[in-house]
Amino acid sequence: MGEEEADFMDDSDSASSLDQLSKQIKEEGATVLIASNWLHDQLKDRLQSQGITQVENGVKLYGERLNDYLKSQWGIDLRQRAKEAPPLVGYILWGFAKEKHLGNIDQYLLKMGARVVYICLSQEALEKNRDRVAKHPHLVANHDLVAELEFPLILGSKDFLSSPKTISAYTGHACCGLLMVYFGQYRLQMNAVVEAFMANYDILFAPTRRVARFYEQLKEERGLGSPLVVEAGYPSLDLQILDYEDYLKNHSIDPTDVIVTANAETEVLTSLFDALLSIGMNIVFRPHPLDLDSKTVFDMERLYKGNDRVLIDKTSTLSAELLARSITLISDWSSLAYSYPFTTLKPVILFDPYGEFIQYDGYGSKIKFFDENIHIVCSKDTEVAHQVKCIKEELRRWNESIGRYRKEELLNFLSSSEKIAEFLLNHIK
Repeated sequence: MGEEEADFMDDSDSASSLDQLSKQIKEEGATVLIASNWLHDQLKDRLQSQGITQVENGVKLYGERLNDYLKSQWGIDLRQRAKEAPPLVGYILWGFAKEKHLGNIDQYLLKMGARVVYICLSQEALEKNRDRVAKHPHLVANHDLVAELEFPLILGSKDFLSSPKTISAYTGHACCGLLMVYFGQYRLQMNAVVEAFMANYDILFAPTRRVARFYEQLKEERGLGSPLVVEAGYPSLDLQILDYEDYLKNHSIDPTDVIVTANAETEVLTSLFDALLSIGMNIVFRPHPLDLDSKTVFDMERLYKGNDRVLIDKTSTLSAELLARSITLISDWSSLAYSYPFTTLKPVILFDPYGEFIQYDGYGSKIKFFDENIHIVCSKDTEVAHQVKCIKEELRRWNESIGRYRKEELLNFLSSSEKIAEFLLNHIK
């Protein structure tokens, strides 16, 4: 694309603010590029109020240049793709946990003859995925620039994809999909979040039969013909199950630990911990990644420092060893409440001191987060302690019942990445 130099205006810095630079811009007859679609009109009005009339939409300008550059580099016209050319798939990498939800979809797309273009939304995303993208076309572009691309398919949200030729697909979050938005941090905005999902995606990949029914229910309630709901499965879970079962083949472990991921106030958690310690349990406390720097986590580290039966685990991924050592997991609205039982065939205790696991949305539907086939709901720490003892005594029965349910409930069990890739390629054609 060549190299060009530009100065940046930033009103948060007095030295580079519009007020400071406006005289120089007018004297030099410089053109100002606006680097935001969302704030374009507002920023243009502000510039013109300062007498600056040479203004262009920088996102549109560089979007056109980017498309021309990609066309020349790859020999593919992104706007008028030839029918005989390999399908072109834009594959968005965010640079954090969302990558894992895509499993091996990209590898299967490549095996099936698609041309995958990796779009990293930041330099950090590129660095984290460099090994993955090194041998393939890839670029770093922010949300606004990505919106200017005209790929036949992009795995990402249409809230930043504007091209009518772009297809966006949502792979879901664990085995609860959009059920997550009715609980925890999303609760107050749940209808707005659901409406955004329904509007911004062409395809919703359902991880389980229950979630597929839930998606269809959402569409029916809102009188929507789209997005398309596909019974797909969940790629990340498949990989986790294979890793866990491979670990069990080579290790024999007697479960002794209880994993706690429940997000609650310090007083509630300490009461829960004390109840578990009183029945001889070892505790592994895994706070949610968004809560690692919270006061509650700080309090728990301080209160249980030196207690060798309480481990505060801040690692990014649950290891197969820890899953094998655990008797159960005590959770709330975390996605682990679904991925844990389907991986380990052990039940989850949903600790519900605030009465949160049934919600009602604005359309009058009764939304239930828990699934009685894999969850036990407790509102008091004494109930939790009792259920932990019962689970320990009945682990084999739980293994068998959850194993049967897993075969019925999970879609494309252990083959979801491949099936999703097949669907996407057929959908493009």
